[in-house]
Amino acid sequence: MIEVLPQPFFLKKIRDRNAVGEAFRQLLKAAPSELHIKSVAMPANMKTYIQAAEKDIASEQNDNCRAMGQEYIERLRHAEQSGVMRRFFISFPYEGKASGYTKEAADEAVWQLNIDAERIAASLAACGNETVPYERSDPNGQTARIFYTLLNRRTSAKVPFEEHAAEVGRRYFERCQNEDFYIPPADVIAPKRISFRDGRYVTADGTYYSFLYIPNNGYNPLVVTGWLDSFVNSFVGVDVDIFLRKSPKEEHLADIRRKIGHQTVNVDTPNRATEGFAASSAALEAGYYMLNGLNAGQDFYDIGIIITASGDSPAEADFKANELKKTAARFDIRLRDLRWQEEAAFMSVLPLCEPDEELFRKIKRNALTEGAASVYPFTTFQMLHENGTYFADDMATGAPVIVDPFDRSVFNNPHIFVCGETGAGKSVTIQLLALRNRIRHIPVFILAPEKQDEFRRLCEAVGGQFVSIGTGSPSRINIMEIFMKERSGQARRRLIDGSDGTQSQLAEKVSSLLEFFQLYITDMDLEEKQLLDEAIVRTYAHYGITHDNDSLWADEKKRAYKTMPILSDLIRELEQIGALRIARIAKALTVGAGQHFNGRTNIDVENDFFVIGLENNTEDFLGLSIYAAMEYCWTKIKEDRTRNKLLIIDEWWKMAFDPIAANKSLEISKLARAYGCSMVIATQQMSDILAVENGKYGNAVLNNCAAKILMGMKKKDIDSVRDMVGLTDAECRRIERFKAGQGLFIAGENRMPLQFNPSETEKLLTFTDHDTLLRYAELQRQKYLAGMRGSDAEMMEDIFGKTAFVTEDMDTSDASAKRFIDAELIPYEAITQERFTLEKEGENDIRS
Repeated sequence: MIEVLPQPFFLKKIRDRNAVGEAFRQLLKAAPSELHIKSVAMPANMKTYIQAAEKDIASEQNDNCRAMGQEYIERLRHAEQSGVMRRFFISFPYEGKASGYTKEAADEAVWQLNIDAERIAASLAACGNETVPYERSDPNGQTARIFYTLLNRRTSAKVPFEEHAAEVGRRYFERCQNEDFYIPPADVIAPKRISFRDGRYVTADGTYYSFLYIPNNGYNPLVVTGWLDSFVNSFVGVDVDIFLRKSPKEEHLADIRRKIGHQTVNVDTPNRATEGFAASSAALEAGYYMLNGLNAGQDFYDIGIIITASGDSPAEADFKANELKKTAARFDIRLRDLRWQEEAAFMSVLPLCEPDEELFRKIKRNALTEGAASVYPFTTFQMLHENGTYFADDMATGAPVIVDPFDRSVFNNPHIFVCGETGAGKSVTIQLLALRNRIRHIPVFILAPEKQDEFRRLCEAVGGQFVSIGTGSPSRINIMEIFMKERSGQARRRLIDGSDGTQSQLAEKVSSLLEFFQLYITDMDLEEKQLLDEAIVRTYAHYGITHDNDSLWADEKKRAYKTMPILSDLIRELEQIGALRIARIAKALTVGAGQHFNGRTNIDVENDFFVIGLENNTEDFLGLSIYAAMEYCWTKIKEDRTRNKLLIIDEWWKMAFDPIAANKSLEISKLARAYGCSMVIATQQMSDILAVENGKYGNAVLNNCAAKILMGMKKKDIDSVRDMVGLTDAECRRIERFKAGQGLFIAGENRMPLQFNPSETEKLLTFTDHDTLLRYAELQRQKYLAGMRGSDAEMMEDIFGKTAFVTEDMDTSDASAKRFIDAELIPYEAITQERFTLEKEGENDIRS
């Protein structure tokens, strides 16, 4: 028995589907003559993801993150009930001839079965399907787990196989005391109760099973590969079993020729208006089709299909069976109930490749290899990566999509490209990715060249650091700062690369500063570059910093770096050594609109959630500000290659039009993978971006992203990326019709329509519609006033208003909002202390 992993067959292009069908035909030709293919639809098992989330929350220090982490777990639990996990199996028997059971015969059978299994696995790989490796040291144990799960649908969801097997062993031991005893495998896997009394259902482990089959004349003769997808991907509790038997074509050729001759006589009758003539004509056509196919090298198959509808009650099983019949009718397929043969059906659908012979004669239909290959069933798309983060829901099935962009076995690089027009939901989507990765303790860096305030609510709620780099901003990231590197990351780097940490950090900073100034002063000659290099080194020397890394430490215990120089220090040094032209040009970065480049770092640079707003920049300084921001992020990203990081760039089109920013983002997109960083690049105006320098930056960045999310766009932008990502006409039309929060996920040839569903708190922190903003403002007002007393309360009411910001029909009392507010209540003493400090500094407006 082989377990097969499905693939998104119907999300592939038609030519790729045809290739899969051809590969499956080749599999059938080389496979054993008898196969049993089984698909099982069960509730999704999210326990591993829930346990990982609970572990992350247990070590979380931020109250809001803990509250939102609980919502994240609730979402996973909901997915466990509504999501579907589909498993696929292929069973086949040993076909050799053995007289009696001997060790030699058993060894021969095992050897031959393993050869067949490897051949089938290789053929499935050609189809695009992987197989689940089994433990050769414990094949019986793995088989027992599968049968326990199939026979005990309810119990297995609550009691793991190992725990159940231990309980069975304990009962045997109690009965047998210290005597040697043998536990039959059936006692380990069998349900506690099973009943065949009812002619309509089998009841096992509290689950009701109803069986349907496709009769000989119930098939649609015109089908495509994968036509069973509508049944395989229907409901939880619907199993599809396909029995294939290949027989030598010589056994059938004579019979087919004889029947062709018989039907030819009937067709030659003078009366051609009879019902018999039509039936004889159809039979004659089918006979010639079979004869020509067998002569062309195809094989002869008998096919039988049983569909099982199961539920917790007879009504649920009946509902699913009736819905399956409606689905079949839409495709001109007939489904019939199996009555009073439930026991034979129940035993036949166990993956033993042993269908009841009487039942098989009833359900079988003959076909050639081409027809047999059309039943290819491995057609579902499950994206549940082992170490992934909850991403969205599959629009087609509602199943959860859990993505790990860092999984090299799935993605050749971890970058994600998000594109959509204004209002399509890009900003909300990337904020959800940021928040959910933050809850999992993955460092997040966000660059916002436009609409930076959209990220402020989320940043403050998770205890992140929001920085605005631009004209008039008091925040500073010192362009000349040599940041202290995280020690554990450095230690791991030494273990991985053999680096002893002796590389000069000053030399790295000098190189970065030279690049910064060359981007700003593009016409520097060689002499000026040399003077600038000398001035930078002399400036650091005034602060006691040399190429010796030990000179960076402020004390002997090496707890902090020395005070760093600022840009105005460098300009003074340039003036002293005679580099007057460079000094005059660079002085624009210390006064007026560019003064935010000058000053010492005054923010929390160790925060793992970092938002850098770049909106308040003039055209002259936007590129340099973006460069400075990206250089800081890049420095932090390179610290520890063993830790995953997320770098999000919103409104990338703003960077694409600036050569400095575009080149830097392109450089990082090429190198970030080596440092465990996933870049998420979100943009609109794709057609305009691809027009910049003939698509130099747009094409390169798009090609460096293994995954793409295309949200709602106009036809012009869709056409601009259509050929680059291989969109079909149907996909283009679908993207045009997408509503906010919907997108087409593309990873290689795989496509999947997604629905991004934020929780109530996530909506509160990411949505920018009028009602949400008012609701958030009211919750914040309640938070501040909750800590006030007496005159302080009156003062705050004067600032925030005595009446609510929201109308009566707006709900501000839901549990998630309460949890969010309760987590962020500011103590009264802290507010009064802040007021005292501000008054002492001469501030009149407490809101500052």
